[in-house]
Amino acid sequence: MDMSDIQVIRQHLIDPEICIRCNTCEATCPVAAITHDSRNYVVDADKCNGCMACISPCPTGSIDNWRTMPRAKAYGSRGAVWLGYAT
Repeated sequence: MDMSDIQVIRQHLIDPEICIRCNTCEATCPVAAITHDSRNYVVDADKCNGCMACISPCPTGSIDNWRTMPRAKAYGSRGAVWLGYAT
């Protein structure tokens, strides 16, 4: 695969070492792009509309404003990676 064929997107990432799992981001997201399991909260790149409503309410600042990453590595329906840990 040629490097020019790789689709790059911007995605919010939630740092699991800083996140206190308060659920504020998930409750605040107007498009239900944030979900969680027993370990982590994640932002689904396919659903996120980039409104940034989740950033300022986070009490620990654990949500990265934007991370640029290859589409294939983004969490979403077309690629599932939970903060670097394959699901």
